[in-house]
Amino acid sequence: TLNGDAVFQVTNVLAAVAIARLVGLTPTEIEIALQSYTPRHSCMPGTMAVLQHNGGRVIVDRPDPSWFLRPVLRAIRSHSRGRLFVVAGRMKSVPMDDIEEVGRMLGRNADAIILHDHEATSARADILLKGVSRVLDPPLIIRVNSEARSIQSGLRRLRTGDMLLVLADDPVRALNVVERAGRIRARGTT
Repeated sequence: TLNGDAVFQVTNVLAAVAIARLVGLTPTEIEIALQSYTPRHSCMPGTMAVLQHNGGRVIVDRPDPSWFLRPVLRAIRSHSRGRLFVVAGRMKSVPMDDIEEVGRMLGRNADAIILHDHEATSARADILLKGVSRVLDPPLIIRVNSEARSIQSGLRRLRTGDMLLVLADDPVRALNVVERAGRIRARGTT
């Protein structure tokens, strides 16, 4: 829940608590379950998986229309102390008439946007960039040729307090890239 800043996730927790009470679990059982709960990102990839990397936080989500993306960006900005990097690609799940608004929202919140696969879907990328350009102080745009490389590019830039939001075309692969980078770094520091 990003310490309560992701209100929609708090709502999910409250719904789970209500269901647990309805099926007869005691408050103590619910408390134990909540305190010991660790999300398994592989079970629900692309649903705001939150991971730590190099003192920063990585959030792997999927590209969503503006009405779903708005609360995610609000939670990230409320919780973040540092820079926000965004990885974005094909954006196929965003309706064409909403891509410009998504670009504007990303442009308003991000310090840098790392675009990938922009040549394969140039019309979508062009509309996204049109939205980014509508903000007063647009972010840095970095173009990379694959989702994995764009995530790696974002991870290299991540410092303590920063956040990397990955709007993953392939959330399972994106999670693997982030987790593999963490394992490689951990092995290199021992």
